[in-house]
Amino acid sequence: LPISYQVAMSYSDDAGATWLQGQQACLPAAIDTTSITPMRLRAAAVGGRVLLLAHVEGADWDEVYQYASSDAGCTFTLVDTLTGAPYGYPEVVALAGVFVVALLQNGAVSPYTQPVVRRLASPFSKLSAADAVTVDGASPMDWAAPTSALASGNYWTAGELALWADEDGTLYLAGLDFQGKAEGYLQCSQDGGDRKSTRLNSSHG
Repeated sequence: LPISYQVAMSYSDDAGATWLQGQQACLPAAIDTTSITPMRLRAAAVGGRVLLLAHVEGADWDEVYQYASSDAGCTFTLVDTLTGAPYGYPEVVALAGVFVVALLQNGAVSPYTQPVVRRLASPFSKLSAADAVTVDGASPMDWAAPTSALASGNYWTAGELALWADEDGTLYLAGLDFQGKAEGYLQCSQDGGDRKSTRLNSSHG
């Protein structure tokens, strides 16, 4: 296995029928896998600016690296790292010129793992400084496994989160319950994920 990973960028100018590689190594430095395990990449673009989120299993926690690009993803700058508690399974969509980010975050009380949403006007604004809106504070489900109190060395062995936007600007967020039943949950927001959201369907009623 390689001891480091880079991110390559490919682009299409014919609606995805064919692809060309635009850059072979986009990150400012490769991710060293001697102590970090890459898990997931998500990206969104607004006017040539790209927000790239990388979920990694770090030395002590699941973490999320935030990268930003001003040249359509050819090169990226490391902007922020969400750490100090398990963070992971990020999703990002571009909506009305704003980056809407959803990710899972561990807390100190049960249910330990909950999704939070943050909004960024620029991919170069730090994700950790943005207001965090807890999407599912009333639901008893855990969105990742294992679930345990906040402590160094707690890693998720599984998790699931999906975020998408409809043509009318409605945001939808879906996940699974990892308390043992693996049942589903669906939430929507009609204010861009800012404050208000409505539960559409849940295994917990």
